[in-house]
Amino acid sequence: MAAVEAPVHQQTAREFLRGYYGERWPEIEAKIEASGNSLDIPYVFTPWEEVAAQFEERIGLSRGLREELVANNIGWPEVLDLEHLDANFPIEALDSPLGGPVEFDAADVAAIATLVAEKNVELAALAEHQVALVDEYLHQRWRTGDYIKAPFTTFGVNDRMGFHSQSHGGLGWAISITLTNEECPDVPRLTERIAELKMEREQLIYGYLAERYGR
Repeated sequence: MAAVEAPVHQQTAREFLRGYYGERWPEIEAKIEASGNSLDIPYVFTPWEEVAAQFEERIGLSRGLREELVANNIGWPEVLDLEHLDANFPIEALDSPLGGPVEFDAADVAAIATLVAEKNVELAALAEHQVALVDEYLHQRWRTGDYIKAPFTTFGVNDRMGFHSQSHGGLGWAISITLTNEECPDVPRLTERIAELKMEREQLIYGYLAERYGR
């Protein structure tokens, strides 16, 4: 009768990381488990040098994310319509006995779109500039090695907080790049100016509504 070979034991993430972190492991283990990551799954370690190039390809903002961030910063529809005005600028009609909202019309849409056009152009330019800065800072952090990398996950070893973070995982590794106000002061300055422009745009709109509807 042929001997039956014992199944080969596959190292788990918990076993590998225990040896990798040594005395620090209990604290890190608790944080990883608190994050919901399972440590009792097979884990194969690959040297960082063999996977770094594939991570580099993922650094920075994708076109879709750039467009989303710019749109969020502008905070205005591509084509203004009644639905947007009704939802964002409700005012009470003075001539309504029950105090109902003003019913905006096409003339309001056209007038307000023209009124805020210049502000929106300025907002779009600042938003594009801000996104380009964030993308450049992410690539800069990668080039200088100013990021957190760890086998399996960065939970437990990364406690940095900032205005933007980018994380990637795979190939047995995880990385996290965090941008802070202190290290990237020009980005929060742009954020403040964008907020000011939005407020100025809102004031223009309410000024128009006050003149037309007495509110």
